[in-house]
Amino acid sequence: MRTLGRTPIQDVLRSLPVLETGRLRLRRARLEDADQIYLYGSNPRISSYIYYYPIQSRAHAVSHVRQLLRQYTEGLPAEWVVEHRPTRQVIGTCGYTKFDAEDRRAEIGFILAEEWQHQGLMREAVHEVIRFSFEETNLHRLEARCATENEASRALLEDCGFQQEGLFRRQLFLKDRYHDVAFFGLLVVDYQRHPYWP
Repeated sequence: MRTLGRTPIQDVLRSLPVLETGRLRLRRARLEDADQIYLYGSNPRISSYIYYYPIQSRAHAVSHVRQLLRQYTEGLPAEWVVEHRPTRQVIGTCGYTKFDAEDRRAEIGFILAEEWQHQGLMREAVHEVIRFSFEETNLHRLEARCATENEASRALLEDCGFQQEGLFRRQLFLKDRYHDVAFFGLLVVDYQRHPYWP
């Protein structure tokens, strides 16, 4: 049985620690990351279902990083930058988009540069965020959502143990049209018994 964390999530958000996996380093964003975020974030093919993408300019990327820095400072839910350890290249983000301290639940989101997809890297990052959430904080539940046609995100969430719990019809208005949204949940008890965790 895995040991579960007790630290309230709100006490963690102001000082998100560095998390490492075999190939990745998840760390707080820095202003110097803006150039690499602009490189992948300006690609419209990875932004079909993301509100704040594509990144329109380097200035837009700097603004995005500054927003993450404010979220860290204010103890608001925020994402880690995902860095490829061998190359030290920033290849995406992964982390918290919402949280409810009273209910001990948080929502996660992620995005990965196109050229780094189909290598299991975001699965690795999401696994680590789940592990951290349940083993190092007192979160009881994680949530995630994606447009129903976003098959890659759906497959990743299911592979990481999330279960679809609902469908919101035409909930998301993005890129000039409405999308149905699938809602997923993962409980700490699911994490404890999931057979696929490393």
